[in-house]
Amino acid sequence: MLTAVALRQLPEPLRDGDTERVADAIFAANLVDFGPDGLATCAFVMPSCVDGRPAHRADPLMNDQDWALALLLRSRK
Repeated sequence: MLTAVALRQLPEPLRDGDTERVADAIFAANLVDFGPDGLATCAFVMPSCVDGRPAHRADPLMNDQDWALALLLRSRK
């Protein structure tokens, strides 16, 4: 994620279509864990079953993914 931010902050002479493409791809890869409701997660609950109930799912308390969105918004010009 920090690489994408650094690529966006390169001086103009060093930026080109490739640096923008790579930065966009990094941001996109880090935003895939946002759900339709806007909540994000960066972890899954393990194991797959706890007390007979399915547990292999996104952990609603692990929302560090929000930093991906914050850094993307901060890096836009």
